[in-house]
Amino acid sequence: MLGEALAGIPRHSYVLATKVFGAMSDTDQGLSRAQIVKQLDASLKRLRTDCVDLYQCHRYDEETPLEETLEALTVAVRQGKMRYVGFSEWPLDKIEAAAKVPGTVRFLSSQPQYSLLWPNPEKKIFPRCAELGIGQIV
Repeated sequence: MLGEALAGIPRHSYVLATKVFGAMSDTDQGLSRAQIVKQLDASLKRLRTDCVDLYQCHRYDEETPLEETLEALTVAVRQGKMRYVGFSEWPLDKIEAAAKVPGTVRFLSSQPQYSLLWPNPEKKIFPRCAELGIGQIV
């Protein structure tokens, strides 16, 4: 529906963000190289565009090596399929590990669970992300 609604609207006039991780089917989910390629291409087709502005890794994938995820995201940025990458709901140790992987794209945004009822990211996530140059979407 969103792809149809955006048809005819100049692409430069809005920011388009989507996420990767959740199940597209009973067997398709996660942050493996294959899933990132498959899910990104499916999102681009549904959205009727060739590039998203922000592609977020929703949750951390314990089943996939971090390097594989970052390399797949880096390839997609170089191909022009996405401009920036982010994450949501990642633990601090994985955020720090991602920042240390050489030669790969850097995360620019974090979307943590955050509210008056759940202020936990204020303690460690927000300060460390600020040091790493990662902004917050709350």
